[in-house]
Parts: sequence; C-alpha cells; structure tokens
Amino acid sequence: MRERSAGVRRLPQAPAWGAGAGRWGRLVAKRLLLPPGGLLLAASAGAFLTWAEQPAGLFLLPASLAALWLLATPAVARRLLATLDRFPPVATDEPRRRPPAAIVVLDGGRRPDAREVGGDWVNAATLERLAHGAWLHRRLGLPLLVSGDGAGELMARALGRSFGVAVRWLETRSRTTQESAVACARRLRASGIDHAYLVSHFWHLPRAAAAFRRAGLELTPAPVGLAGVERGAGGVLALLPSARAVEDSYLALHEHLGRLWYRLRYGAVAGAGGGRAARPCG
Repeated sequence: MRERSAGVRRLPQAPAWGAGAGRWGRLVAKRLLLPPGGLLLAASAGAFLTWAEQPAGLFLLPASLAALWLLATPAVARRLLATLDRFPPVATDEPRRRPPAAIVVLDGGRRPDAREVGGDWVNAATLERLAHGAWLHRRLGLPLLVSGDGAGELMARALGRSFGVAVRWLETRSRTTQESAVACARRLRASGIDHAYLVSHFWHLPRAAAAFRRAGLELTPAPVGLAGVERGAGGVLALLPSARAVEDSYLALHEHLGRLWYRLRYGAVAGAGGGRAARPCG
C-alpha cells in the first residue's frame, strides 16, 4: 500500500516533547476516575472504612456497588449514549450546495502487533470510520484527510488496502481531538477549503464538532455507529450487567467529562451541540 500513500501531503508536525508522559498520565487518570475503576476504588475505600468502623463506609460501599451495577446495565448505558446522539446521518442525495470541501476522518485507535497483518493495524472503531469516509468519498467526490496520533499512516494504508481509496492529507502527531482540529483546519484553509465532513462515532462528534468549529471550520458532522443507540437486550436482560454496557457507559461519561473540560479550557462554541437527535439508521 506504500505506493498509494506516496503522494500524500503530510501536515507540518509540532514537537512532541513530553507527549509520552502526558499520554500516560491521561490514561491513568481515565482508568482511575471513570467506571469501572473509579467505582471499584470507591467501593474499596468503603470496605476499608466499614472495617475501620467508620460510619461513612456504610454508605460509600453499597452506593459504589449500586452505581457500578447501574452503569453496567444496557438500560442505563443506552440512555447515557443517547444523550450524545446529536447529528443525523449525512444526506448524500441532496444537491451539492457547498463551497470546496474535504472529508476528515478521525482516528479511533489501533491494534498493536495484529498478527494477521504482521504488525500494527487500525482497530475496529477506526475501520468503521474509514469505511464511512470511503463511502462518502465515492458519493461526494471529495478529498480525504485522515488524522490520528500514531495511527494516521495506518489509516491511509487501510483506506488503500481495504477500500482502494487514496488519502490527500495525512496528520499523525495530534494527541487530542482539539490538537487534531487545529492541525486539520490549518491544512485545509491553506488549501482553500473551509468546509469539512467530519467522520467519527456519534458519541464523539459533539466534542469533536465543537473543537473543529472552534478552529474555524464549517462542518457537516458525519456520524457512524448510530444503529447501536437503541438496540440491545430488552426486558429483564436490560437490567442485568454486561461487559458491553460497561464500555458504553465509560464512553458516554468520558465524552461528557471531555466536553466539560473543553468548554472550561477552550471556551464554548455557539451551535456546537447540533440539532435534534438523529434516529438510528439501518
């Protein structure tokens, strides 16, 4: 796939001093604050306080376990994710009304040492985003920009190998969604483009769209993963814990905290929340 990426225009890269330590710190903080880690720590503290005959333990231990149970149920997890469902699917059959535009696909992670390909590869979330980006590229005829810390080159290779699509621009050093927005906006504006179709999962798009609008781009959010919001086990099964529900609750709380942090650090963006919730497609 190297021949396909030979003509890719690389974005100017900023120094990454301290990037490794900062990334490690963020990962540790997430594991300790978000479920299940944060609630398990709280339950452990409650158990210790109960053993030490402290009254606070009698509240903290059962409250932490009850919260963990609720967040591990599909009923609660689906409702948390639904609060992030802000954008409808892209309507590619409408008349083209836009100025010069591009499609931006954001990294969703990678798989280290994927044995089937003999090295690192994109993970399932990134592949889902790339599939939608390739579909939009064929429907709209717009150039592609892929952005991801360490996964950008893998994304370009995956687009060529799996979808036969070449990337116009490649951004590989942004460590956060905000950094990605700034780098991508700079590159697109340098190419005379001020409108982007932003491809990411629906739960990530409220924060990502705000970051890209803050960076000065006009946006058409292009969500993926919409069908998963209201599907799943119903009835009694919706109240029983599942590993998938824990992951969904983690994603929802991560994004809500991330949006709050971005607003506090970078400021609010008018109209960044999107319109009415989109109905799941398919």
